[in-house]
Amino acid sequence: MIAVLPFVLGAAQCPTARLFHVPCPGCGMTRAFRLLAAGAIGPSLTMHALAVPTALCQAALAFATIVATVRFGAPWSLLRARWGRVVVGLVAAVLVADVAYWIARAAGAFGGPVPV
Repeated sequence: MIAVLPFVLGAAQCPTARLFHVPCPGCGMTRAFRLLAAGAIGPSLTMHALAVPTALCQAALAFATIVATVRFGAPWSLLRARWGRVVVGLVAAVLVADVAYWIARAAGAFGGPVPV
């Protein structure tokens, strides 16, 4: 829920970029969503190509956690069900991809680092 605040409030810069003056693995996602909402798909993908998969996986994790809490009595019990393990695996895979994408961009690939 807190991760949505920059998008909703229109924050100009993420805390990591503000403190350390380097982009974090998620830098550019808020701007990518704004561009996507405006219909600018190409520029959105340029800003952060994994913004949509990351958001979808996080939404799936939130939903799975709610279902697990209702069904099993605790949010961490989502690992008891196969569907919960699948969702956690997808989230882990996308987050690893986010970090790999961040490292590649820091090395100059995909247009270089996102401006901060």
